[in-house]
Amino acid sequence: MKLFKSEFRKLIYSRTTYGLLLAAIGLASLTSGVLPYVFSKQLNPMGTSALTQQAVVDTVYGKAAGAYLFAIILGVILMAGEFRQGTAVATFLAAPKRGHVFLAKVSIAALAGAVLQLIASGIAMVVAHTALGFYPEAVAPSDTAYLDTILASVISGAVLAVVGVAVGTLIRNQMLGTLVAILWLNLIEPIMILVFPDGAKWWATGAISGILNLHVSVGRNGVTTANYLEPWQASLLLLGYGAVISLISFATTLRRDVD
Repeated sequence: MKLFKSEFRKLIYSRTTYGLLLAAIGLASLTSGVLPYVFSKQLNPMGTSALTQQAVVDTVYGKAAGAYLFAIILGVILMAGEFRQGTAVATFLAAPKRGHVFLAKVSIAALAGAVLQLIASGIAMVVAHTALGFYPEAVAPSDTAYLDTILASVISGAVLAVVGVAVGTLIRNQMLGTLVAILWLNLIEPIMILVFPDGAKWWATGAISGILNLHVSVGRNGVTTANYLEPWQASLLLLGYGAVISLISFATTLRRDVD
């Protein structure tokens, strides 16, 4: 419990935590607030605004869960920050059983990531609702749109924050770990999804889309979320990613020296 309290204090007393929260709120709100305008300019086959389609409106609300990048960055900083600030030695001397330290960081990261995403998506959904109100043709979202968005936010925030801790454990360099996380989610996965659209549902971002339960087509290349995993399947897949990466980093950190 002392370790949990220690990690919790490190988290809430760090200005970086609140900076990431504000960034997450800003990104999610901006995306959700602008999308209604973008979709209002697009016409469906019937010649009416795309906002007359419930799936499109659900997508607007679903984008409120899109700030998960900051959850993984938070996890990276939580672990790699120890090595950057030179406090890793003191941390592991205070708690010689590294597994306990790792467990404490993973637990706090999961909680923090979930809360960060929940706050950001909650505010962004309000922004989306307000923005959609300016377009009379916009239909109401599906009955599960809000619940799916909240579920995707909490699960993605918790799992990706844990993955961030794992990345920070494996790489130990805070800047490099953050860069790897950003490139993977914003460059590598999108490229792989474009090149191999049939396997898109198996990637982390595809799993998050599956949890959102969206059924839309993206772009002219035929990428569609219609064949994505069901929300419960996508949730298990994302949790599996977090578990596997955590086990790898857990086994690695127990064998490496701390400088």
